[in-house]
Amino acid sequence: MSMLKGAANGLASAISFGLIPLFTLPVLSGGMSMDSLICYRFSLAALFVAILMLIKKESFRITKSDVPLLILVAIFYDISSLFLLWAYDFLGSGLATILHFTYPILTTLIMMAFFKEKASWPKIVAILMAVAGVAVLSIQKGGNVSLAGVAIAVLSGLGYASYMVSINVSSRIKNLKGLKLTFYVFLIGDLFLIANSYITGTGIQPINGTSDIVNLLLLVIVCTIISNQTLIVSIKNIGSVRASVLGAMEPVTAVVVGLLVFGESLTVKSAIGMLIILAAVVIIILSGNRKGKI
Repeated sequence: MSMLKGAANGLASAISFGLIPLFTLPVLSGGMSMDSLICYRFSLAALFVAILMLIKKESFRITKSDVPLLILVAIFYDISSLFLLWAYDFLGSGLATILHFTYPILTTLIMMAFFKEKASWPKIVAILMAVAGVAVLSIQKGGNVSLAGVAIAVLSGLGYASYMVSINVSSRIKNLKGLKLTFYVFLIGDLFLIANSYITGTGIQPINGTSDIVNLLLLVIVCTIISNQTLIVSIKNIGSVRASVLGAMEPVTAVVVGLLVFGESLTVKSAIGMLIILAAVVIIILSGNRKGKI
């Protein structure tokens, strides 16, 4: 029963993460800037997480030495979120999400390059497969795929990989409870985005109407709160490795949404590139140690 519960929650988490384009693209097409959209998302998410912490009577207390580390992980999370939305403009939501999903590969590369994680044949093969998949997606007949978009999407994955590594290698961050860490990542990340929006002169744009309110609320509830909580349940029941493999449904969901809702096209070459990347990610995850380390 626990295996079924874990698998169901893992699928629910991946699918809900993959629905991000469904709620963000209509808001962006209505004229809202990326900065403003993410500010609203992070503000609402921080509010909801704060309410959960109050209900669970969890402390908000952090130490001075926690602050620099929290700022660092929040910046990485901001970069990941902004660059993913930016990549939508160049590639569409499906392809951008697939390239963003290279983050387990990039996480492994960072750990191998800077933290002396051992290389192995499965990891090396997976990295080469990921490079090949990105190359297949980038080299399209007639230049249908934007190289700038590919770079931006991969950088969004690099931002998320850096976020994960920062949490993994910092004992202080590791020791923060999940909700507390999530709250401060959203809060600090939100403050940086607000400051940036006023420095650049754009400011925070007003919400355009009821449809934007609904989409923003669904983005926070479905793609932030539900996705994170179901992921926790999944990890507790089937472990982080199996839960990570089920995470491959995230980009698949984004591709399906792009095709069915937003009329995005999918060529045979693009489909092959996507499958190569997904296979590489699964190999990387399965080559992790028995404790679920990626």
